[in-house]
Amino acid sequence: MYDRRFDNSKIIDAVGGYEFLDPTIGLAKCMGSFLEYPVFSGLNSAIEGTHDHYSHEFTPLNEFPTVKQKLRYLLYRTAPVSMAKLILFKNQ
Repeated sequence: MYDRRFDNSKIIDAVGGYEFLDPTIGLAKCMGSFLEYPVFSGLNSAIEGTHDHYSHEFTPLNEFPTVKQKLRYLLYRTAPVSMAKLILFKNQ
């Protein structure tokens, strides 16, 4: 039951232009290119604070480059609902 194979040739004919790799080869290429040029996207202090509030985690403050981002993180970490209401009130 779990060894089924599906034919996706109609989809490939309709979309075209895709090359599929074995997952281990694709992951190795992806990791190799990332390790060669490691680029991390910046943290959103409001989102991180809200996530950390609900997950009971704590992001180290040295991961935020500015004092403004650190304060924003701490405000959202301690009271995300109040901060959301404040932003809604400010935007009215």
